[in-house]
Amino acid sequence: VLTIADEAVATSGDVEQFIEVDDEHGAVRLGHLLDPRTGRPILIRREATVLISGGRNAGAHADALASLLVVVGMEEAQRLVGDRFAGTIRLVTAKVQDAEGDDASDWRVESRAIGSAPVPPSIR
Repeated sequence: VLTIADEAVATSGDVEQFIEVDDEHGAVRLGHLLDPRTGRPILIRREATVLISGGRNAGAHADALASLLVVVGMEEAQRLVGDRFAGTIRLVTAKVQDAEGDDASDWRVESRAIGSAPVPPSIR
């Protein structure tokens, strides 16, 4: 349970929204998010959760940042966003192509505080 006040939370990823298609190398999992640099679906399995503090558009910002994290990863998203928002970001990335949701060793989890305002509770 996450209790928030004057904050917004959003999650994005390919856990539920994907298709599998066959190519010359076998089945390929294609997420619903497109990488704007290539125009193609992302191939890395990721899920992001973002908690943004306050502001009139916190929900929209959290949603956009969660999608950005999934597409470009932690380092690039933090570089692009800088100190525009205050909150917590969490990114879960598959270590192996056929990662299963219930095997923790298949996943890498990163969590970071962002921005300069007081940081809300951590996302676990």
